[in-house]
Amino acid sequence: MELNLIYHMHCITSVIINCDILFSWVGIYLYLVTVNKILTNFKSNAQL
Repeated sequence: MELNLIYHMHCITSVIINCDILFSWVGIYLYLVTVNKILTNFKSNAQL
């Protein structure tokens, strides 16, 4: 019983860690996309 509970907690922890990693990658990706859009807009405005 005790062992089962520990295993279950370990699984939940792993899932949470994986979600954290996934969310940080999504955050980095969105940040890069936003920066890229701003830079593109800035360049096209500078050319006008």
